[in-house]
Amino acid sequence: MEGPVGGGYYSGALPDFSIEPVSGNIFEYIDPEWSLIARDKEVVPFRSFQGNVLFINLWATWCGPCIEEMPEIAKLQTTLNPDEIVILLISNEQEQIVDAFENEHNLPLYIGRGKIPTIFKGKGLPSTFIVDKKGIIRYKHAGPAEWGHPSVTNYLSVLSREN
Repeated sequence: MEGPVGGGYYSGALPDFSIEPVSGNIFEYIDPEWSLIARDKEVVPFRSFQGNVLFINLWATWCGPCIEEMPEIAKLQTTLNPDEIVILLISNEQEQIVDAFENEHNLPLYIGRGKIPTIFKGKGLPSTFIVDKKGIIRYKHAGPAEWGHPSVTNYLSVLSREN
């Protein structure tokens, strides 16, 4: 965190992709019934994302660092092919709270239907998970980060080319 104590602005860390956590296939650990609710109220089974590279960001409307990193995620989104890499910003808040949130970055916001799966429990918010096509968490990060950095785009692109 930069700025004065108790205030100022947050500056995310530059992601370090040299560390690759091993999770096993996340879809084996997630209740098959767990789903997401899109802003248009469509219920999307989480399993429908299986086989894609996923950028999963757990956030909340009350979380300052979550809001501060959204421009970085929006910047990342502009560099990605949505047919290859799916960005999911998931909140566990009530629908009306997320609906009232002004999404000025036009990011894909979802509400988790039910409890967030244990596999995604992190050390606070925001928590970000990058999942490969096989469902393996290849990277996880607690706190804000510079998601718009070219190294992130490169890392996701490499994962999208893997079989």
